[in-house]
Amino acid sequence: MKLENLKIDHWSKLICVGFIAFSVVAIPLQDKTIFVLCLGGFIYGLGEWMNHSMQTQFFAPFELGNNPTHMQATGLVRKNKLYGVVLCILGVAVFGFALYKLLSQL
Repeated sequence: MKLENLKIDHWSKLICVGFIAFSVVAIPLQDKTIFVLCLGGFIYGLGEWMNHSMQTQFFAPFELGNNPTHMQATGLVRKNKLYGVVLCILGVAVFGFALYKLLSQL
């Protein structure tokens, strides 16, 4: 695993880091519902991270002056994977259940 993959350069990675930070805060509060809520958000973010993989696309060669060259574009593009979609659905279900339990306590 490359360390450059751990940079927070996409919203899905920000969701993972954010919910991990909130869960660390929820542990001393000893509130299981908030911890499960954060766990659901983390699982969803992890699924989206898997679905947005880094892809590079090469374009057809063309001539620029006397030098033949090509263009290349790199970015995070959504490409659904089975595990990513399953994690997204599971994360939304856990998050929704915990949100329902949290709101029913009010």
